[in-house]
Amino acid sequence: MKLRAYVLACSLATTGIGCAGQVSVATAAHGNLVARVAERGAPQGRRRAPPPPTVIMIEDGHVRAIDPVRARTQWVLGLEVTGHPVANDEIVVVPVRDHRLVAVDRRTGVQKFSVALPGEALTGISVAKGWIAASVLGGKTGARSELIALSAEDGHVRWRRRAQARFGVPMVVGQVVVAPLGHHVVAFSGAIGRELARSEVGGEGHAFDRIVRVGDAWFAAGGDRWVALSPGGGKAHAFVDTYAHAFPASDGFDFGHDDGERLRLWVRPSATDATWRDAMLLARRALVSVRLGADGRPLRARWIHLEERHELVAVQPVGDRVIAVREDGAIIQLDSTTGELLGRIVGGKPVRGALVLGTPGQARGTATDEVDAAQLVALVGDPDPRLLPAQRLAADLLWRNEDAVVREHVLALAAGRVRDGTDPASVALRDHALGLAEARWGRESEGDVAALVATLRKRPSFGAAPDDLAPTVRASVRSGTPEVIGELAALLLHPGTAANDLVEIVHALGQLPGDQATAALATFLLRYHADAIVVYESTAVSDAAAALLAQARREHDAPVPAATARAAVGHAVPD
Repeated sequence: MKLRAYVLACSLATTGIGCAGQVSVATAAHGNLVARVAERGAPQGRRRAPPPPTVIMIEDGHVRAIDPVRARTQWVLGLEVTGHPVANDEIVVVPVRDHRLVAVDRRTGVQKFSVALPGEALTGISVAKGWIAASVLGGKTGARSELIALSAEDGHVRWRRRAQARFGVPMVVGQVVVAPLGHHVVAFSGAIGRELARSEVGGEGHAFDRIVRVGDAWFAAGGDRWVALSPGGGKAHAFVDTYAHAFPASDGFDFGHDDGERLRLWVRPSATDATWRDAMLLARRALVSVRLGADGRPLRARWIHLEERHELVAVQPVGDRVIAVREDGAIIQLDSTTGELLGRIVGGKPVRGALVLGTPGQARGTATDEVDAAQLVALVGDPDPRLLPAQRLAADLLWRNEDAVVREHVLALAAGRVRDGTDPASVALRDHALGLAEARWGRESEGDVAALVATLRKRPSFGAAPDDLAPTVRASVRSGTPEVIGELAALLLHPGTAANDLVEIVHALGQLPGDQATAALATFLLRYHADAIVVYESTAVSDAAAALLAQARREHDAPVPAATARAAVGHAVPD
């Protein structure tokens, strides 16, 4: 890889104070960014004992530090917060009115320094031991944005880098400052601002907003897209289903804690293949923790937490716990594995947001495979329109369940038997259910489904030793594709299908959704109800009648199967 040098606009003195340089987004990618950061990003000096856990509450006109273990206020400061605070083990850095940064002692709240930022608006800040990095938009120099490094001891500006592209939210790691710049990610030396490495991560039309670190893996992210960093760039990924933004886009502005933050998606990526394994959705009153499949779609809910009335304004996974702050100032601690409520501190004054610091303890529970479907059904049925994103997720999880009885709840929602109101949230949820009813169900992978359909298309030979179709037929119920219905219908009418397999196929069609499955059962019943061989060799005919009767009872507007069942077996079906 070629290393293309750039010329600084000033001479780099040994202190680097006030030094500014122009950074070109056209500079070629060079160096191994991840390796450079690993080399210089280790913490310097002796490690201290970690500070106690703290929750920084953002109130109107005040910042309040709370000890979540002892439920005590540690300090209160009169500050008008305009952006998102950050902290290290020693200080909390708060963006305040008049485009300033205020640093206070994390334990005592004593102000250490206050410094004015250049530019017109703050994009984002980061702090580690010794260094603060801030990116700002605009300024008097004509550059579109600037990246500024400050001393965490006194707030003195160490160096500045200007660019015509937009710097995203920076991250300080040890002695390195990493920041998105247009469609690149650039690593700078924390001491003097020298460019160490650069990685191209996106096309000209897309700029990432922030850097995400997971163990030794690094990602550039923005909105619902992310790229795993590597020496030669990385492959772009995106979520299959979007319920909320995982990486809020800044567009160059840090507006602070606002109403939009009450809808967020947290993801836990793999450090090896950049896929997401678990996710947690915040939808105002609801928290839903889900397990994700390899395709990025939610497989099952791990736990659900629902507040009765108040909304959650901040949620942060910390260690093995999830810390949530409510709009009335209450602090809630949940076991991240099970969702068990571990502690609750009663609120006081209203808050707009919060910063959760420290590891308050270890989780006590063991993982459960899946929440009871009744919890998902209850969430879908809640009339609160604020829960709509969580309800869309709940409907998806119900539809992916392998149990046809569970999937029936989505069909009932699509048919208007649940949430039949005309309010926008109910209409939107019904439309979502209608879309699901026309798509795949179950949890099988694309490859497994293709292999299953291919097996079903192999018709048994008449008079030959029958193959055991039962396992394949049972798998078709949870396959996740309507293609299996046509194949099962053909097998049901095929003369070579064994009598025992007829029973399995009838049971499968009775669990599968849609008019095609109903029509297949009705055709079989009309054709064979008077065939003595079929009737006496298996219970398929009577089972088909029972399945049609059960469906007719579930759906009063199903005259075809109801009439068929009456004609075939003489049962009355209630209107």
